[in-house]
Order: sequence, then structure tokens, then C-alpha cells
Amino acid sequence: MAETTTTVGGFDSQQGTAGVGGEDAGTKPSAVPSTSTVFYSVTVVDFISNPSEDLMLNPINDPDVTYAESLEKGVNRVVNPNYVPRMPRNSIVGIKTTARAAYEATEESKQYEIFYPFFSPHLSLPVKAGEEVWVVYESAGSASGVGYWLTRKAASLEVDDLNYTHNPRETLTLREADSAETSPMIAHEGENVDETFNPMGFPKGGGRVKTNNLMPDIDGESAFEYIVVNSNSYQTQFTSEPVPRFSKRSPDFTIQGSNNTLICLGEERGRNSIISAELAGKSAPDSNNTVPVKVAGDPDLQGRGTIDIVAGRSVLLEALTANETVRGLDTLSTTSEALTVDPEAGYAAEKIDTAKNPTLPAAVGKNARERDEIDKTPDVTEANKDGDNAAEGDPDFINDLSRIYISMKTNVDENFEIEAADTAMVKSEGDVPGIVIKSDQVRIVAREDVKFMVGPADDGAAIVLKADGNIIFIPGAKGVIKLGGDDASKAILCLDGATGADVGIVASLPIATTAGGAAGHTPAGPFGEFATKVLVK
Repeated sequence: MAETTTTVGGFDSQQGTAGVGGEDAGTKPSAVPSTSTVFYSVTVVDFISNPSEDLMLNPINDPDVTYAESLEKGVNRVVNPNYVPRMPRNSIVGIKTTARAAYEATEESKQYEIFYPFFSPHLSLPVKAGEEVWVVYESAGSASGVGYWLTRKAASLEVDDLNYTHNPRETLTLREADSAETSPMIAHEGENVDETFNPMGFPKGGGRVKTNNLMPDIDGESAFEYIVVNSNSYQTQFTSEPVPRFSKRSPDFTIQGSNNTLICLGEERGRNSIISAELAGKSAPDSNNTVPVKVAGDPDLQGRGTIDIVAGRSVLLEALTANETVRGLDTLSTTSEALTVDPEAGYAAEKIDTAKNPTLPAAVGKNARERDEIDKTPDVTEANKDGDNAAEGDPDFINDLSRIYISMKTNVDENFEIEAADTAMVKSEGDVPGIVIKSDQVRIVAREDVKFMVGPADDGAAIVLKADGNIIFIPGAKGVIKLGGDDASKAILCLDGATGADVGIVASLPIATTAGGAAGHTPAGPFGEFATKVLVK
């Protein structure tokens, strides 16, 4: 945007007040905006999770004082220090980079500024030190008063990463190779590309012009490296790992974290190992199918609204067999962790075999900071010359690690391949409303009781687990309890009048028989009787 601004780095030249402005400074913002800018770019220096705790820490680069003291008058002094004791949770410390504001830094001030979160605590978005965010101020065109950060800036396909995004990689124009003047493979900031071009590096944002860098160096090193090395939140809260990307459908609403967690409010969607060929319109079965295939106007696809909550998409290097545990199996992280950065290239990348698990990314890598990430340009790094895997991150009912799946209409047994030899475990008829919880270990913890009930309340089956230690099986009027399998057919001989149930140890008199007689005849008396609602195998 075109700018004619008198506001730089949070300093309002009209008021002469460092980043305070507005009513906090005892004056009102100018009625005439000094710039046309509405959205400002800010590089995050640190994230303040809990001011009561975080501001009492000792900064890495100013260890003799608290973080609050450092922000007010120390090494990390901000241009609006009156906000230090007032900033809410989820605030950030940042450097404004719009209109080269960061270049106003001096020995006394790095142009750090406190920014409040734009959204209330009901919605708190992820952001890490070194990433770029959008910031707005209350008065359009004036950077006075407090700024509010909205969200991390989106980047191009070859840069954007759910785990950590370094926007200045955009300046590398990773896939352009038109000439020596435009190709980063030949020229980069006037230096030899072998020393500076790195698709998994952390460039300063100036492209091939050093004076255009997003921020000037701090203490003789890249400002980005200075920031992450000295950020408490980056060093103690951020976990670097390769996170597969998810491709939502146009009507879907999705929420994603930074470490492979997803909530998708959409329609039925997912893969398994036995999807029929008809769904994909192919002549042979293909495990890469996604179901159901959306066909405009197909009434059978109506009423399939689904909430998919999943942690751990597309990380297993090999597909699982039925209900196999994932304990000890190789993952994307074990692959990237094992890589060693090439000292000449400044990174390492390795191809992933998507034939063994079709939703894996094409490659993973270890970046210049020796942290793990998805290789978003496998054709550039030459880890995988076929480029990205189009199926990367798609929902997989069999191989994703943990899932809660809630659907208006689905076939849970078919989709999750739930079937066993026992006739009771044969696949149920679909499509009906369904909920599935799947993981290696599932726990349901109650303080008083847990009730499982199937069918009508008066005639269905139920299991009740009580806090007093009792487990109660309740068959319906026309049902029985079967122990051992659906074909259980043996009756249990028992004697009425058992004692000790109140203390958890059941005892009874021995079953008597007449000489040569039979136990369990009617009337029972001392000879025992058969349980009427229990069969064993």
C-alpha cells in the first residue's frame, strides 16, 4: 500500500509519545490519518501466555532482571512500556516491519512493541517467535495507541507450514529459474548461491538486495536468529516437527493446531484399506480412494454432516494391519530426527515412500536450525522429483493415530473395518448415525457410574459400572447374557442364597444331590438351579 506516514515503529511524531497515543497519552488521535495503511506487518519477538508467570521470568538476553523490567527499561525495552503491567494473556512483543519501521532501531531501542490479541480469549490462535502476523490499530491509518494482532500471515504453497512458517522464504522465489537476474539458484543477495540459497533456511527477506531485508541485524547477527535464540516462548513452548498439510473442502470449517491436531466440521470423508473400486470409478480397487466421492445433486450424499476430531494424521511410514498397535513404529518424526544437515547445503531432506501409506507427505527435512519440518519443495531439494503428494494429510480411518468421529450418516463398521469371526461382530448395516472413538488406549473415567445402554430403555440391554465396585449386566426381556461368544449355549448351575456380595466375596452352600440323583432339577431346593439369563461358552 502507498504510505506517507509520520508513525514509525510505534512512535507517534505528532504526540511525541512512544507508542502510547490516544486517550492513554492524555490526547486524542489525530482526526486526519497520517497513512493509508490499515494492516501492519509485525514480526513476533515473543509470546506472552500468562503475564503473571512469563513477566517474572529472566530473559535469556537480559538475565539479571525480570522480563517485565527488561521490557520497561532493559535490553528488550518496548516503545509502549506503560502496557507492560496491563497486557492480557495471548499478547505478543513484536517488531513492526511495514514501511521499514524496524530500521528506526537504535542502540537504545530495538523498536519492540507490545500488541494485544485482536480476539477475545474465547478464540486464541497459534503464533511463534520469528513468524509474521497482521496487526491493526483502532484508528485506521494511525499507528498510535495499542495495536491488536489478528493472525499469522499466510504464505505461498512452498512456504506456509502449520508447525512454523518463515514468510521471508517467499523472497527466494524457489521455483523461478528464468535468468541469472531472477533465479535464486544463480544469484542471491549478490553472493554465491552455494553459500546462501537454502529452501529450508531462514533468509532475511531482502531477496537479492541486502538493503531490502525485513529487519536490520541485531547485535551483529540475523534479527530472526537473535529473536528465536532469545525468545522464552520459542525455547520453552514450541515443539518443532513435520506436520502434514490438510486440504479442506469448500463448505468445511476447520480448526488446526501447530502439532498435527485437527477438528473438521464437514461431511463424511475418509480412507480405509478396502474401499470399493466403484466409488473411485476405477477398474481395480485402489487404497488411495476417498469416500464418499461428491457428486453434485446426489440425494444419497445429503445428511452426512460429520465432525472429525483427530490427532496424528499421516505420520506412520507403513500402513497398519487390523487394530495393530502403533507402539514402536517408525513415523515422519523418527525419519526427520535421524537426518543430518549437510553443512554445504544447510539442510537435509529425504523422500517418503507413499506407496506404503498413501496419505504421507512426499518428503521431510531438517532445516538450517536443525529442526524438523515438512519438505514443501521436494522437487527443489530433489528429495522427491515427483513433487508434492496430492493425498497428503487426508483422513485415514485405519492409520491416523487418534480419532473421535461423529457423523449424521455413516457405515462405521465398514469404514473402520470392524469385523471379527464371531457372529456378534459381523458388520452392521449402514448408513446410520454413528460415533467412533479410536486410539491405542482409550479411557472412560467416571466418578459415580458409567451406563452403556442399547435399544429401548425397558427392553434393551445395559451394562452399569458403579463406583461401589459392582458391575451389573442387564439383558432385555427376550435376551440373555452370553459369555465367550455369540454361540454360547451352556447354562450355569447355581444355588440361590449366595452371601458376601456386599463385601465383594461371594460364597454359598455346596449343591447337594440325592443318591444317584441330578443337580439342578425343579424345584431347586438344595439341589441348585440353572441361571435363566446367562449362557457361557
